[in-house]
Amino acid sequence: MMNFKEAYLDTCSTVGTLARCGDLLGMQNLVWNGRPVDVKDNRGWRPTHEAAANDHPGCLEFLLRQEATDLNWETFEKETAMLLAARNGHTSCVRLLLNFNADPNLCTNEGFSPLWEALVARSRDCIRLLVKRGADVNCKTYTDHTPLHLAAEKGNTNIVAYFLNHDARLDVFTEPHLSPIFVAAHAGQVDTLRVLLKVASDRDQLFLVNETAKDNASPLLIAAQEGHAECIELLLDCGADPNIQVTETQAAALQYAIYKNHLRCVQLLLPVTDLTKAAACSEVFMHPLLLALKLKDTNILQLLMDAGIEANVSLPLDPEDHPLLVKFMPKSMQTLRGSLLCHIEDDWPEQGVRLLLKSGLTPDRLSEHDVPPLIAMLCNENLRFCKLLLQFGANPNVYHKHVVGNLAMIVALGNDLSIREECRNGGDIKLENWFVWPLLLAGAETGSLFSGRIDQNGLHSPEISIQNLIDEYHPSNCFTAFSSIMCFCHFLDIPSELLEQFTEKQRKHFKKISASTYTLAHVCRKTIVLELAKKKNYKKKKIESLGATVPVAVQEYLLFSEFELVAQNILQINNAIL
Repeated sequence: MMNFKEAYLDTCSTVGTLARCGDLLGMQNLVWNGRPVDVKDNRGWRPTHEAAANDHPGCLEFLLRQEATDLNWETFEKETAMLLAARNGHTSCVRLLLNFNADPNLCTNEGFSPLWEALVARSRDCIRLLVKRGADVNCKTYTDHTPLHLAAEKGNTNIVAYFLNHDARLDVFTEPHLSPIFVAAHAGQVDTLRVLLKVASDRDQLFLVNETAKDNASPLLIAAQEGHAECIELLLDCGADPNIQVTETQAAALQYAIYKNHLRCVQLLLPVTDLTKAAACSEVFMHPLLLALKLKDTNILQLLMDAGIEANVSLPLDPEDHPLLVKFMPKSMQTLRGSLLCHIEDDWPEQGVRLLLKSGLTPDRLSEHDVPPLIAMLCNENLRFCKLLLQFGANPNVYHKHVVGNLAMIVALGNDLSIREECRNGGDIKLENWFVWPLLLAGAETGSLFSGRIDQNGLHSPEISIQNLIDEYHPSNCFTAFSSIMCFCHFLDIPSELLEQFTEKQRKHFKKISASTYTLAHVCRKTIVLELAKKKNYKKKKIESLGATVPVAVQEYLLFSEFELVAQNILQINNAIL
């Protein structure tokens, strides 16, 4: 396949070679002795192309005076000598070709004109020569860019003004429907944008400040996204609409400024934006507060709160993004909704969430139809924010008519059993990732997990219970976790349907714990253990170090010594977390 970019030496004529080198005398001798001036090389270049591209006006003039020479010869890529001279900013060659009446508007296969190439080369002299001799300032490339688009993007303010003074149009659009004003705003070319807006005003074309791209992005929105505050000020002064929304996300300029953490842009847009419309954006992930919650600092979040954007709002949850929520919630709630807290992801910073909670955002659900934030965090295995919600008073006891027992504890148990399984399979899981213990410390009730009738035949069975955990993880793998939970129950009666699924030895162990839950000693121990744990004092070494001040029997009592496996499990988890 031919390569039109690289010249092969064995394909270039002798006249072309000397034109490339600028050897006028040698070239004249060859031509006068019959050597042709129209031989192409592998790129379709003739000697005139060589002379123009390499800035040899003497050679070029000699060739142009030959009868066989065509001023507008094109290479295989449709490059004329004029275009090659302009591409390299060779003013003398451009002037010479114009004096010989070469066409200044012949373009390449991609639509690049000599004027475009001179602009790329930043040659003002070539630009002025071409425009004076009839170069089309509105000529379009294959992407529908005009020289004015390119000059606006590069911030060539003087050239932009020059083009506009020579009939360059402002109402021209690229293939994605970008105007020169849009391009300047996108690139942050403030001085250039100021010139464009002044001419737009003079021509009664200020409607262009709200002319959007194909995706409905406006110049103001793109300036906000890129953080060009001065451009935003100019556009707003000229009537830019801050409430135009992008088609795909249904978000306006303010949201994009928040998303990119452009504080100054947010400050400019906040007073002029319809906040009700912004907060009602159909794409939940573009809600202003959610965007601000992703940021490492809380400056923008505080601005939004001061502006009055309501934080206690119920937003739809995407079932595809929350498969565990769909699994654990009843069929009647397939259209999931939840507060801002339900949308938080585990890699987000805590500062913003803390600020909202301190400012009065409830850590619990907003209505009975909403998913409790704690359940959302548990289902997404987001332990860090589970602890944060509990710290701010989230209710660790969540009940539903389709669930047997405390749903929060069921989901937490499921997470912990999954962690145990990964550990058994060689996974590197740290103990601080356990979920049940923080719930217990927050006052989670556990007895209801074992209180309901569990129908193994599926007749009138609930949609979720600890039976689901037994089915998924096998009774032998649930034994230790269940034993630990039972130690924090009162008056526990374990259903026979549940006991029958365990071994005889395990059943005896369960019955022993169950019997202890009816004693005053058990109630006192539970209370003391949780209080010690809350104060980070429930550690085996610390309790044993009490020595003579606390009898050994009391120490063993606090360490659940009569339930050896339980004691080991509780202490291990507690020590890792504390």
